[in-house]
Amino acid sequence: MKTIKSLIIVVLGFFSLIVLGEETPWNVPQDKDAITAPAMFTNEMVTAGESIYMKNCKSCHGDIGSNNMIKLDPLPKDLATVGAQTDGSFYYKIKEGRGAMPTFKTTLSATDRWSVIAYIRSFHKNYKQPKPAEVSTFAGSSVTLALDYLTDAEQFKITALGMIDGKQVSAEGVEVAIFVERYFGNLKLADNKFTDKEGVALFALPKNLPADSAGALKIIAQVADDEQFGEVSVKKEIVAGVPANKPSLTKDRAMWNVGSKAPWWITLTYPLAVLLVLGTIVYIMLLLRRIYILGKKQE
Repeated sequence: MKTIKSLIIVVLGFFSLIVLGEETPWNVPQDKDAITAPAMFTNEMVTAGESIYMKNCKSCHGDIGSNNMIKLDPLPKDLATVGAQTDGSFYYKIKEGRGAMPTFKTTLSATDRWSVIAYIRSFHKNYKQPKPAEVSTFAGSSVTLALDYLTDAEQFKITALGMIDGKQVSAEGVEVAIFVERYFGNLKLADNKFTDKEGVALFALPKNLPADSAGALKIIAQVADDEQFGEVSVKKEIVAGVPANKPSLTKDRAMWNVGSKAPWWITLTYPLAVLLVLGTIVYIMLLLRRIYILGKKQE
């Protein structure tokens, strides 16, 4: 009986190792799988994508086509061998991440992600790029942004205006991003979007977004493509969040850096302690002087 039990345990353990060691299929939503790039891949995109890949992807996936991935379980793919995946699938996986594969939703812009895909595709000999999505890119010389909040729709409205031949027009096809200012960096609220024919991009207000005690948020809208238009952004305080009545760092505590909050005995003890230390130093210096003088007399 013991032998049978032991055999069952060994078989179950072996089966568990097989199941746990297998890579779970990564199912991409159909609508995301069908996404195509907003423009045809160019040599410039491939070059930019290579630089991004080396900084963010090589440490796990290795050099594409060299089969020198990091030894993880499950083993990362050599991206030269996954040419059958759609561009939308690549984009979704890079953006969302899973398990040991980190998400690049907030660290890489949409342009960066497509550039990485362009670089990966340069290793797929039989790849033929699908027709790009219909997104027009603004060809003007400069862009300015305006930021508003649509209360009824609970949406942030970013409007891009640009200059063409000295005339101000609606800037269509400008990639914009939106953030909320925080103490330790800006929090991205959504994926980047491209402005429409009216130069407008709408972003939904996330639910239960913490704000200050008055519900105010410091919202930042900016152009994602700073290489073409430079650093363009606009910041506006908008009352749209959930009020958060959190005490300041110095309220009812932190008495060491706010004099008015220090107890009277600390206020009195501190200068006395300083005087005591200074007095001790002076006393030691006088003793040293006395020793020096006695030494001179003995000579």
